[in-house]
Amino acid sequence: MRMAKVYLTGAIDRNDIEQAEARFNAAAERLQGKNHSVVSSLRIVRSQFCSGKAALKHLIPLLLGCEAIFLLDNWQQSDRARIEESIARFSGMTILREQDLN
Repeated sequence: MRMAKVYLTGAIDRNDIEQAEARFNAAAERLQGKNHSVVSSLRIVRSQFCSGKAALKHLIPLLLGCEAIFLLDNWQQSDRARIEESIARFSGMTILREQDLN
């Protein structure tokens, strides 16, 4: 895949935000190492101090501005990430999974 703007998503456990940050940051670094530009849903959610419907209002336009979505292995544990995956699939975006970088 050529250099692309990639939307990064997965489950965010608010009880263990440090672990979520570590997973998101590691994936972002790997994608950036492949010369991709990364939009992290975790960074947006944290910077906007929001969740649920309010978060989606910020995230969906950013998702649609990307060429691909990258799904962390735990994405199916998150309602938000499942919605984002559906939008990406419906929009014809390239879908990348964490195991694709291994």
